[in-house]
Amino acid sequence: MIPPTQAVLVVVFKVLKDGFVGWLFQLFRRGGERKTFWEHAKQKHPERVVEDIYITAKVMQVFLLLPIFFSLFDQSSSRWVLQGELLNRDLYFFTISGDQLNMLNPLFTLSLIPVFQFVIYPACRKFGLEMKPIEHKISIGLTITGFSFLLSYLLQLAIDQSPPNTIYIFAAIPQQLVLSTAEVMVSITGLEVAYSQAPPSMKSMVMAGWLLTTGTGNLLVAVMSALDWPKSLAGNFLFYTVLMFICAVAFYLWNRNFKYRTEVFAPDPTEASEPNTTEVEMATL
Repeated sequence: MIPPTQAVLVVVFKVLKDGFVGWLFQLFRRGGERKTFWEHAKQKHPERVVEDIYITAKVMQVFLLLPIFFSLFDQSSSRWVLQGELLNRDLYFFTISGDQLNMLNPLFTLSLIPVFQFVIYPACRKFGLEMKPIEHKISIGLTITGFSFLLSYLLQLAIDQSPPNTIYIFAAIPQQLVLSTAEVMVSITGLEVAYSQAPPSMKSMVMAGWLLTTGTGNLLVAVMSALDWPKSLAGNFLFYTVLMFICAVAFYLWNRNFKYRTEVFAPDPTEASEPNTTEVEMATL
């Protein structure tokens, strides 16, 4: 266990500030040795600290496009609920509400986790299909997310063109299943990447960056809602479908050359405050 010492965010800002100031002064200085941003930071901070922040920045780059995923995923509790209210929700002896259909998401997710872990992923390895966490699992998961909203778009078109309360709420189950499948491939894999690829001193920082993607995704939806665009539910679902497919392609291109690292912790009993870390480049999770 590594005991807490000081605020990580403060250390990060100091290193970034010193690296930027040194690099900026270098631009206006003639002659002399040219150094990188991180080399300037190492002049005022321990090399290990700067390297940890550099690795953290590389991991954070993976998260840049993930807010788009959460902008879609969290609409299962908002616009999908509105869509559910337009469906026939009478089930013989009782009537369910639009938001009660969301209980399928945790049920589907918990059911799909062992399916992926013990069936799908091993089958891919058996047939020689390499499923790297970022460029394969998350990229495919983002694409699947787009298909879930494509289904909701097609369902909304059917609702708009049919008499009220003629389409049963069961028609919304497929999009819930597809979105839960995407959650297994994106959210669970992303958490694994965030924790395993972060240096020991920066794990809280990287996890905070992962959680920030959720907040940013919800902020995007809030802004679009405030602008009242697209105005119709069908238009909204189509907009986010196209946005998600573009994001999936951009995410793959952005992260296809990501270098993985594996850390093995073997604490020295004489040095309880520092772990013994071994880094292996290009390892797979």
